[in-house]
Amino acid sequence: MKKSEISKIWNNLLDFIWPRKCLGCQQEGTLCCQECLKTLKTLGIDYQAWNNQDDFYFDRCLVCLDYHNPLTQNLIKTFKYQYLQNINKILVDILAEQLAKLPSTSLRTENIIITNIPLHKKKKRQRGFDQTEVLAQALAKKINVPYLAILKRDKFTKAQAQLSKAERQKNVSDAFVVNNINFKTNKTIILIDDVATTGATLNQAAKVLKDNGFDKIIALTLAKN
Repeated sequence: MKKSEISKIWNNLLDFIWPRKCLGCQQEGTLCCQECLKTLKTLGIDYQAWNNQDDFYFDRCLVCLDYHNPLTQNLIKTFKYQYLQNINKILVDILAEQLAKLPSTSLRTENIIITNIPLHKKKKRQRGFDQTEVLAQALAKKINVPYLAILKRDKFTKAQAQLSKAERQKNVSDAFVVNNINFKTNKTIILIDDVATTGATLNQAAKVLKDNGFDKIIALTLAKN
């Protein structure tokens, strides 16, 4: 039995013993009540995550939420480390809402492939699942476009959180390779990540995609720290 399946059973048992409380207001009965959900306002698509965004390999980056909102942090961290399906649905709806803001003329669903920033196999084994893979697969299903695991994290890297900007860039250098799968490179790639900070990880992944013939890459992240 997979760790994610065990996690679901365990969480259901915990729900029975200790009813869930809203991650925003602590009201019992749900992980995020409707009133708190209304406070999660998605950012405009013109939001500039970095001043030097023209220096990145991806064509644009869509950031969904303000990471300084405590509810945003609680939702992402709880999903990332506990794999709760209810939170997955909330986050996927947010990703879909942000993606839908793009003009239809610039984003045709028949030309889209969704992929994600993957965990290294060692970290995925430790955690039991890859949170961005789960999000990307669910988003692809929701908007009815293909998901492909295009990237593989070939190098085990340190956690980025405690590193400087220069250290982050060095840490993820040569971290990704393209999996040996059949695909057409004339597709628009939607590259999913959960939280971006300096953009180093997204940029390195986008570089590998560009080096392998993909022309248009849109990074889509839940939040920027």
